Amino acid sequence: MSLVDTLRESSGWCPNAKAFMIHEPLKTDTAPENIPNGRDAGSLRVITPAMILLLPLLPALMFVGYTLMIPVLLPSTELQMAAKALLVGIPVVILLCYGRMTHDGIGTTLSGALLFPVFGIYSQILGLLFDPGFVLTLPGQWMNWNLFASITPFMLLLGVMGYLASRKTNGSLLIASIIGLLVISVVLGIR
Repeated sequence: MSLVDTLRESSGWCPNAKAFMIHEPLKTDTAPENIPNGRDAGSLRVITPAMILLLPLLPALMFVGYTLMIPVLLPSTELQMAAKALLVGIPVVILLCYGRMTHDGIGTTLSGALLFPVFGIYSQILGLLFDPGFVLTLPGQWMNWNLFASITPFMLLLGVMGYLASRKTNGSLLIASIIGLLVISVVLGIR
């Protein structure tokens, strides 16, 4: 009994086993041009804006929670460094994993570049929600425009990190990881 006969008899074990048969052509239900880089284009249209808008919300919630817990806990240098490492480290790791899994260069670059500005806006809004006069303030008063000037280097570094993480090579992922560690060490003040 040949391999083709064996596969023909046991074609029910795998849905793609018919691809190995010589006499029957392979039928696919989706055209290859509809799937960029092996991913569904429709899911990337949803995931990319969610990544850009919701990734900074995680460290903003952690920051506001940590700020509210300072009166309860004694502020210490070790606790502040651990909080800074988590606030920057978790989004950097998520960006690296997202870029590596999806290979979405534009979405990962924008997620990295807009991480700190959107984080700053979210944390100011969440922090001001505990102020009773927040409802009466104008949006221009809670948006700190000097924030953008001070975080431009981080925007560039994280944007480049996101772009390199979305590349398909291991070397670019290594360089992206080194840039991520550089950003974390700069935020922690390690020289």
